[in-house]
Amino acid sequence: MSKPLLVYCAGAYSADNVITMLGNIRRGLWMAYDVIAIGHYPYVPWSDVLLHLVGNIPIETCYAWSLAFMAKCDCVLVNRQGANQSKGTQKEISIAGQLGIRVFYDVNEVRDFALQLEACKNDS
Repeated sequence: MSKPLLVYCAGAYSADNVITMLGNIRRGLWMAYDVIAIGHYPYVPWSDVLLHLVGNIPIETCYAWSLAFMAKCDCVLVNRQGANQSKGTQKEISIAGQLGIRVFYDVNEVRDFALQLEACKNDS
């Protein structure tokens, strides 16, 4: 693999209770870990929870910077659990489509996409 992909990790974040929200964060972090394990660089929206520990950041600001990072990414990886019920995740998927960014639902699809890109690069 020549150049790691930038992978935007998407999935449910907010919840009606803190236990479910922490579960969403845990799943998101594991997904990011899986991206790192296959040699790529994840953008992890769930990490902004740490910034909320030190200051009050409007949620709209978090959304704006997340989407700015998404626009720079090579693909989006979606955690299916809760994604259909998450308005934020559905918005991320929609915006990725508008930007022409590929959306995947399994880390192996990201790996295969990277291999396809590398094969196309080697063919040219």
